[in-house]
Amino acid sequence: VTEPYGVVLIISPWNIPLSLLIVPLIGAIATGNVVLLKPSEVSPNFSKLMAEVIPKYLSDSIIRVIEGGKAETAKILENKFDKICFTGGCETGKIVALAAAKNLTPVLLELGGKSPTYVHKSADISLSAKRICWGKFLNCGQLCIAPDYVLIDEDVLDEFVDEMKKAIQIRFGADIKNSPNYGKIISADHTNRIASFLKEDHKGKIILGGTIEEKNRYISPTLVLNPSKESKLANEEIFGPILPIFPLKGGLNEALVLIRLKNTPLASYVFAGDNRTLHKFVNLVQSGSTCVNDVVIQYLNPFCPFGGKGGSGMGSYRGPYSIKAFSREKTVASSYSITDFLSAPIRYHFSCPGSEKAVKRAKDFPIDIEMTYFYIIAVLVLVEYVHRHVSIEIKFF
Repeated sequence: VTEPYGVVLIISPWNIPLSLLIVPLIGAIATGNVVLLKPSEVSPNFSKLMAEVIPKYLSDSIIRVIEGGKAETAKILENKFDKICFTGGCETGKIVALAAAKNLTPVLLELGGKSPTYVHKSADISLSAKRICWGKFLNCGQLCIAPDYVLIDEDVLDEFVDEMKKAIQIRFGADIKNSPNYGKIISADHTNRIASFLKEDHKGKIILGGTIEEKNRYISPTLVLNPSKESKLANEEIFGPILPIFPLKGGLNEALVLIRLKNTPLASYVFAGDNRTLHKFVNLVQSGSTCVNDVVIQYLNPFCPFGGKGGSGMGSYRGPYSIKAFSREKTVASSYSITDFLSAPIRYHFSCPGSEKAVKRAKDFPIDIEMTYFYIIAVLVLVEYVHRHVSIEIKFF
């Protein structure tokens, strides 16, 4: 039978606060759990809204909301839960997993990572640029499955750069800062963190953007060509509107080597018109999900599992997979008295009348008597089950 875990803790992030709080909540309560919600303190208006609205419409015996920062979250994690669902950064995910391990609590972690995008020379470069532009600069790049960097065949680099510039111009216009299609960085701290990627000596070339206004929490869409492999741009999750582009001479094989040097990402993307390239990428790149000739759309499908692997998390949820994530299968065995007719001498040994003679006969019998009993019992149980649950008449002689 399927049963709920019990008390579930859901800790949600700030970047897509409504979806990443409500979607796991739906799965948790649909399977019969009670839930404690902890929205991110980095999006305080949303956190306050949930704390006010949810108690109005949902019973606090089923769902409760707790607000607070790191100290409050640490205090919450001192308690024992039956399952914890956390969406956020890798380092915080390790803290959550460690706290859960003290009580052997199962966890569902969605952690992000550096999601690679490989553009093969056979791809439709114009379409690839439009879709990468959309996915990368959606929510100012503050998206856990946004393309983090691009690996591209050197032969089509110039064309791709031109198409990316066109796509950014079309989408946001000449005055990007005041565009209704472009937002702000969530906080001053995150603005400074993202700005540090550009302020370091990354040895790359900024070919578009690079404007930073910390006071306004504004960083323009930025393309950086071929930064150093030792730079932060090449090694840390950016989570902002900066896209490093690395030209490749070795094609897909070189791309595979570079991708494997990093932790398993939450998502991976490949653009190609050549089916062999697509199949090789999909089969050899490990990631939470892979999207072919597009980006981000895997999250939009409610019937697909969403989750990571290794450094990008563990477990998955959404749609029918939420039922599996927030419930467990429990085996229930039911025995019938009729089985004792043949099994008693073997199961209870010398504790019943006549069992000594039965065991002695078993030793002298030329076949494996215990397996014979097992098969007979199995048949009797099957017959009894059919008799109870199937509408046919069965007579025992």
